[in-house]
Amino acid sequence: MAAEKLLLEKLASLAIATTLTEHQAVFTVEESEQLHAAIAGLHTKNLFLKDAGGQFWIVTAPHDASIDLKALPQAIGSKKMSFGKAEDMERLLGVTPGAVTPLAAINDRDGAVRVVLDARLAGSETVNVHPLRNTATLGLTGSDLVRWRYQRYMHDYLGCIKAVDEGVGRVLDYLDEAGLAENTIVVYASDQGFFLGEHGWFDKRWIFEESLRTPLIIRWPGVTKPGQVCNEIVSNVDFAETFLDAAGVEVPKEMQ
Repeated sequence: MAAEKLLLEKLASLAIATTLTEHQAVFTVEESEQLHAAIAGLHTKNLFLKDAGGQFWIVTAPHDASIDLKALPQAIGSKKMSFGKAEDMERLLGVTPGAVTPLAAINDRDGAVRVVLDARLAGSETVNVHPLRNTATLGLTGSDLVRWRYQRYMHDYLGCIKAVDEGVGRVLDYLDEAGLAENTIVVYASDQGFFLGEHGWFDKRWIFEESLRTPLIIRWPGVTKPGQVCNEIVSNVDFAETFLDAAGVEVPKEMQ
């Protein structure tokens, strides 16, 4: 119950209003139908899945939605899907079969599970999900469910960014302390840009300006100046040749 208490506190901290209804554990379709009749709102089905690449997923959709596991990979950008094992579910999310919920992302400390919400949920006045157990139902608006997912994702992402920032700082401090700063080129880059809510999106994958633009920051003593900006087009396929050239090493002819 400690995890559920933390979950409710997190929702409250985001000013997300919820209604909690206690009931008997639900295991059969008939029991589910009785529950749906007793509790107003859109009820959900929640699948715990694993793709062929080892990535875990929670897919949440309206309870009467038909989810084709063969077609799902193309829809969400995954590899071939199959149902995840109960032991992985409990290890990663702290829930058991029958209690799968998108809110279980709060227990995913390592960011091992991706959560996908059916777009039809967003506009619902009330979406019903489990609060980490199948002996209760938690109701909240569809927009709040999306906002919760966004906040959880950004919390994890920005935590990662903070760790990278601190790691880069430690490297730069070491270079200064060891007297190597003036003889070392430091390059900071990534594979692609990231959406932080622009266009209503988060993550990457969509070919818009935010995703196309990638960070490339260089500290090159005697060459670059603080605050200097290069507006030329740069491609990461040129990185290796640039580094070799800077080190005074001949670039192999077979490299682009």
